[in-house]
Amino acid sequence: MGDKIKTAAEIALERAAEIGDLTPEEKEAIENKKKLEPILADFYRGKVGPNELWEKLKGSKDSLLRDAQLNLLSSLTIGHEFEEIKRRKDAILALETLKQNQKTSV
Repeated sequence: MGDKIKTAAEIALERAAEIGDLTPEEKEAIENKKKLEPILADFYRGKVGPNELWEKLKGSKDSLLRDAQLNLLSSLTIGHEFEEIKRRKDAILALETLKQNQKTSV
């Protein structure tokens, strides 16, 4: 009963370990996902806004910031209200300002 629920990143790590060695890029992507899950969950639940998300991810590697932006972008749907779309857009742009190599057009 005291078992903790495994995150998708933890399950992926276990499966990858069974299959064989991961590339450094794959390991980094899994670690990024593991770090981002709780942070983005708070954002999606409305517990934190774009500014708080910026604060939580300040000092992160560009790869983590890019993964966060892609996650936010993929979460946009037509069914969202205008304010929610604006909130996610603001978060994506806020994270762009943290990156060493900004590519805002992307």
